[in-house]
Amino acid sequence: MLIALAILSSNTFCQEKSRAGWLDLLSTRRVELGYEAVSVIYADSLNAFPDSAHIEGTIVGITSVPAPCGVFCWWGTALIHLDKRPGSLFGDSIYIAVMCLYGKEMDFVARHVSATVVKLFERDLFRSCNAIFNKFDSRGIPFYKLTDNSQSPFDLR
Repeated sequence: MLIALAILSSNTFCQEKSRAGWLDLLSTRRVELGYEAVSVIYADSLNAFPDSAHIEGTIVGITSVPAPCGVFCWWGTALIHLDKRPGSLFGDSIYIAVMCLYGKEMDFVARHVSATVVKLFERDLFRSCNAIFNKFDSRGIPFYKLTDNSQSPFDLR
């Protein structure tokens, strides 16, 4: 009985050791974002927020993507303090997802924004551009995105 237990323990230890060795071969890197990531709230067809709105306000903060888009594509986010509410359901601020939002936060903060936005649905993300970097807790309020024909206030060129 004792011999069977020793053989069984030895076999389990060897399996764990070989699995750990296999994991060590994988190259892994920890990416320090400098903030705590927060999930984005997507719109759904049942919520009461307007489908689109024209907004005017000031950028309070952004979540930049880690590198310029090219081979890879990501979404960043922006928090905008509204000059006036475009509808009764909006608060003082709106959260916007912006494709390829890359740069230093200080380059964007205090810039004025005048743009048309639409609700961000999960289906708006596509295979080559499906990650969103976000540090803002919208407290259940859905994120919006710029319309395709809206001139981006986030373009630093």
